[in-house]
Amino acid sequence: MTSRNPKNLKECRSCNELKPRNQFRPISGRGRSPLCKTCQNKKTKKLLKAHYKDSAPRLCPCCNEMKPTSDFQAKVSNLMTGKLWIANKCKDCRRSNFLTRSLREMFEMMREKGLNV
Repeated sequence: MTSRNPKNLKECRSCNELKPRNQFRPISGRGRSPLCKTCQNKKTKKLLKAHYKDSAPRLCPCCNEMKPTSDFQAKVSNLMTGKLWIANKCKDCRRSNFLTRSLREMFEMMREKGLNV
């Protein structure tokens, strides 16, 4: 960003356009992202699409089934380097584990309040 830019504008590193600061996602402790939200979304979609297209089926250790890569949650962990975080369990197993844990916590809370369960 040059010194001629007003304080409320920032230049995107990808599209080189000057945009308002609210068009850049905040990064905790470091200010704002170097890419505007539009460019960040485009890059994220491109990385995930390439990952799902090129990846071989994976084994879910929970249900012991070979499933397509699209059945495993993936997130971009570092947009600048293109690193992805991929869940080790399939979406179905993650969902069922979450529901089981949530129900268990709800029953424990009801027991603590003295409700008969």
